Amino acid sequence: MYGRPACFVRVAVADDATYEAFLVEKLSGLSCVLRIDSHPTMKMIKAGP
Repeated sequence: MYGRPACFVRVAVADDATYEAFLVEKLSGLSCVLRIDSHPTMKMIKAGP
């Protein structure tokens, strides 16, 4: 399948281990999820308003 993603999901978790658990145990287990592209934020450079 080529083209733009069908949706974007922003997830806020406590740490890397919690994020990985969310991806592996929750998100990837959904039958409607065909592909996951993960781009975790390395660090916050500037806080928003």
